[in-house]
Amino acid sequence: MTSRLRTSDEFDPLHRRLAELAPLFQDHADECDRRGGLTDEVVRALHGSGVFRIGIPRELGGYEFSPRQQLATIAQLSYWDASVAWTTMALQMVTGTTAAYLGPEAAREPYPDVARGEHALMAGQSTKPGTAVRVDGGHRISGHWQFASGIALADHLHSAARCAETGRVPVFTFPKKQATLIDNWDVLGLRATDSIDYTCEDVFGPDTHVFEATTTRAHHGGAPGAR
Repeated sequence: MTSRLRTSDEFDPLHRRLAELAPLFQDHADECDRRGGLTDEVVRALHGSGVFRIGIPRELGGYEFSPRQQLATIAQLSYWDASVAWTTMALQMVTGTTAAYLGPEAAREPYPDVARGEHALMAGQSTKPGTAVRVDGGHRISGHWQFASGIALADHLHSAARCAETGRVPVFTFPKKQATLIDNWDVLGLRATDSIDYTCEDVFGPDTHVFEATTTRAHHGGAPGAR
């Protein structure tokens, strides 16, 4: 049995808003490169456009773009500024994935009112997992992750860790303030993506704030296996 991917009616309106912002992105490109991250003006413009909502499920107030619509949006941004496009790609992907797969209880905190722009941004990595040790009610997580693009703009982190007892590699979410950021992004290209490393040591990850990295069963939205 097959089903058609749902598309979002917000695609064209969002692209019109982004086109109006193109001169801003281009005017700030050099300053973003010098800073190693996006300027406050660019960040405010991206938030105001709603582009960070493209991966968040509709039932949480997001746009829930189809994969093709998401790719087209990032491709369009890349014509104006590659670092803006890459940062947006990374943040919307992790933010949307986490929104889809976190359970309802855990999702209420970072996604209280997406339709009004009230939601967290998620950054992080699910490659090269850290370690997780089972404790009462959750796990203690430690590790070092690389290339967390857009982390300067994020509120929470999404990080894979291998469970010592079972060998499973779920993805844990926790506030960014519990991690240590390593300022090591000194490169020639995509300088403004702030793709630095981060570490954490013995951070508690409750059972409510975790999902399997290989799952296709979403709690929210139309991802494969959703209710």
